[in-house]
Formats: sequence, structure tokens, C-alpha cells
Amino acid sequence: VFLFALYRLLPLLRTSLSTNLYKVQTVEGVRQLLGCDRVLAYQFSPDMSGTIIAESVQADYQASLGQTVRDSYFQDQGAQEYCKGRIQWVDDIYTANLDPCHIKLLEQFNVRAILVTPILLQDSNKTTPHLWGLLVAHQCVGPRVWISDDTKLLEVLSLHIAIAIQQAQLLEQTQTALEKAKALSAFKSKILTTISHEYNTPLTAIKAAAETLRVHSNSLSPSHRDRYLSMIEYKAQCLSMLVKDMLIANQADLDQLQLKPMDINLERLFSKLIDEHQDIETDKNQISLTSLGNIDNFVGDLGLLQQVFENLLSNAIKYSLKGGDIQLVIVGEATQITCHINDEGMGIPEADIPYLFQVFRRGSNVGEIPGTGLGLNIVKAAVELHGGSIVVKSKQGKGTRIKVELPKRPKEDFMDNYYPTTVIHDLPNY
Repeated sequence: VFLFALYRLLPLLRTSLSTNLYKVQTVEGVRQLLGCDRVLAYQFSPDMSGTIIAESVQADYQASLGQTVRDSYFQDQGAQEYCKGRIQWVDDIYTANLDPCHIKLLEQFNVRAILVTPILLQDSNKTTPHLWGLLVAHQCVGPRVWISDDTKLLEVLSLHIAIAIQQAQLLEQTQTALEKAKALSAFKSKILTTISHEYNTPLTAIKAAAETLRVHSNSLSPSHRDRYLSMIEYKAQCLSMLVKDMLIANQADLDQLQLKPMDINLERLFSKLIDEHQDIETDKNQISLTSLGNIDNFVGDLGLLQQVFENLLSNAIKYSLKGGDIQLVIVGEATQITCHINDEGMGIPEADIPYLFQVFRRGSNVGEIPGTGLGLNIVKAAVELHGGSIVVKSKQGKGTRIKVELPKRPKEDFMDNYYPTTVIHDLPNY
């Protein structure tokens, strides 16, 4: 009888578990074969509470699907006996010397007799199986003497369910790996497209300036020669920045960014960036720098933070087509440094703000202004790697305000216990 029952049920298990681990048909089939009042599948949470994730129950009794159950046995003892393969059967909860709290719990489900088998997953790295959940049969109408075939059937079905779970997990891992590979392929394709597009403009300008210097150098005034040389230098720096952006974006996408903490003078870093931009760009923008409070003793990755603030300052200049003031403010507080970058430029459309930090995403109002859509994605990754946060407020036509908060940490615990947060929202009262 046992073998015949198992022969009937296993095809159902293979069919249902391959698509949805606990379809109603599976537990329904188990309940019909056992001839009991309820069969449920119970999955443990990390705190050893559990949730009933599948159930088949006679119409006369209350359904319990989706309920969370806290059993003191599992909470206090960690179910070590079940991890060793324990099967529990109770013919009558009132004569089995059970703990009063356990009896009270079972009474909530109208249980009079119970048969429990563990669902154990084998981890190749551990000798002891992992207790994933339980397969449970209830008799509610009255006591029941569970026979050997009952326990064998439920035990074998628990084993097949465990195998199905692991197969489903393996399938999910494989699908995740395939999705990552597909995303990486798309990322590389986008990089190639971006390189071919973004390289052409500065290369064309460099070639034109070099050709002008070669052909007309003797007839050009010193100021004009300096202007062409500055253009070549600036465009070369743009190409260098593009390469850096590509490399850092790829490292961030693969979670391979690493910090090299060192003491940083933020005021000197900001001043250097401002000087570089004012030397090689137009004078349409007035850039000011203000330092407040104690900004000494700051530790961070100089290369990444230079990339962060270079991107933010470049954006402030690039998207301020009609000029206007750009304000950089550094505020030193007891536990953190707060950096503000404010401009009076074109701003960001409200619909674009939720996607601001996604890779290759740019504002819909940028028009022909060059850019890769990598800068802010890199900024977010680098700031959060430092344990900081970035807040962006913007209103189209009014400008953008960016606030970067970076914690003050000594080198020795620089990598410990960071809780990054990124907030993006509009600016109703700019």
C-alpha cells in the first residue's frame, strides 16, 4: 500500500514542485493519501519562527495558510533533534505528556493527533543538514494511531520536497547568473557605443586644433596659440575622465570597488578642482568655495573622492548654460563632513529624478550637451562605499542643489559598519 501510494504521488510532486514548490495539488495529494484532516508545509525564518506556506484542509476546519507560528520548542532549543532527522508522531495530544504551551498552540488549529517530518537541505560545505521547514499532518476529528506506512510516506515525501527545493534554488542561481551575464554583455555593448560616440567629438576638436597649430603656427598670436593648446589639453582631460568613468562604473557594477583610505585635505582638493576648471573653461560661471567648521582629520579614498567632486562640479558647470553662480560649501561637524554643490543651471525634470543615479541615464532636457550618463552612478557608488549619503534637490529651470555627507572615521575602522542611504526628491520651494 505504501509503495502504491508513493507511486501515485511522486509524479504530482515532480510536476508541481518544478514550477511552484508548494502548489495546492501537492499537499492535497499527501492529505488524500494519508486520509487525514490537514497537511501543511511550514518554512522556518532565521529566528526559528515559521510560516505556513502551503495547506490542504478539510472544509470543516479553519484554514491556516499564511499564518506565522512561534513554537517555544524551536525558539528555545533550535530544533536540534529535527536537524538530526527526528520524526514526531503523537496519537493524542492530551495523553502524550506534551508541554502545556505546545498543546495550547495545537488547539488553535483543532489538532488532536499530529505527524511531523523535517525538510532538510544538505549543504555541501557543512556536515549537518539545514532545517528548512516541516511537512506536517494533522488529525482534527479525534485521536489517530499513526502506522508505519504513514510515517514512511511522509518521510519519503519530505526528502523529495527537499530535493525539489535544492533543484529550484540551483535553477534560481543559474537564472541569476545568466541575467548578470546578460546585463554585463549589455553594459559592455553600451560602453562600446558610448566610447565611439563620446570619443569622436573631443578627438575631432583635438585634431582640428593640432592641424591649425601645425599649419598656421607662425601666423597665430601667442594668445591664440595658448587657446588652441588649452583646448587640446582640456579635450585630452575629457577623454581621460571618460576612461576613468568607464573603469570605475564597471568596477562598481561588479562590486569590485575598493577603498584606499588616507588623510585628505578637502579644502585643498576643492580648490584644485576649481582652479583646473577656471583655467581651461569659459568665465561664464563664478565659482566660490566656503569652508565652515572643523574639516581637518578626514580620512577617505582620494582618487574616488576626486572623481566624485570632479563629476559634480563638471555637471554644475556643464548644465549652467546661461552662467550663474556655483557655490561649493564644506561644513565640518563632529562626526561628519557635509559638502554642498549648488548651481543656477537648467535643473532636472521631475520625471527624471527617480532614475538619476542609474547607469547611462541622463536628464531628458540635456539636448546636445555631451555626456555618458555614468557620472552620477559613479558618484553614488563611491559615496556609499565611504558610508555616506547623497541628497539631490532640483527644479527644472531653477538649478540643482546636491548635498554629500561623509562620515569622519579613523583609518583603523574605516570599513566597519556603514549604513549608506541615497535620497532623491524634487525641490518644491527652490
